[in-house]
Amino acid sequence: EGFITLYVTNKMPWNFLHLGLIYLLFPQCKVIHIQRHAYDVCLSVFMQHFSASLTFSFDLVSIAHYYNAYAEMMIYWNSTILPLNYIYHFTYETLVENIEKVTYELLDFLNLPFHSACLLPHLYKRSVHTASLHQVVKPIYKTSISKWQHYQHHLTPLIDTINKQYIQQVCPSSSSSSSSSSLVSHIKVQQQGQQVQQGQQVQQQ
Repeated sequence: EGFITLYVTNKMPWNFLHLGLIYLLFPQCKVIHIQRHAYDVCLSVFMQHFSASLTFSFDLVSIAHYYNAYAEMMIYWNSTILPLNYIYHFTYETLVENIEKVTYELLDFLNLPFHSACLLPHLYKRSVHTASLHQVVKPIYKTSISKWQHYQHHLTPLIDTINKQYIQQVCPSSSSSSSSSSLVSHIKVQQQGQQVQQGQQVQQQ
């Protein structure tokens, strides 16, 4: 017999390309967007041995171009296309520094109850087949923050190619503890404009 699944998750990295379609198909779903310092993200991709199909991952300049494209795509989705409460944004750095606060806020966004096991993910025994298989069995650690600085002299092609607007955050964090940037402020202005426009449409109706 079949069974009913209350919650389904999908963490494919390419989901950012299809958020518009995902919203049309599943308007009630919740999207979680975790951001990290651009250089750290790109270095992590470069250091991971992916399959030959991900050809961009073997070249620093190609990784930087891909990151720029991702950032522009997320800004597009977040600015005017998707509802304001459809995507929850937070940073990897904020999560690592204050896992309890961010976890509570995230669960509130998902309408899920808190459980103490949420703060101890490394104790959850399950089979892992992703690139993070060695990380998920460890307690939350901070040593990967600003890891790129150890390789800075080797990352010149990457640093020269990445759009400097995207280094810290692509989209404004939904968490109240996150820092701001000029790009974040720009997107917040776009969001405020979207709220005003939606309010005007409601009044007209």
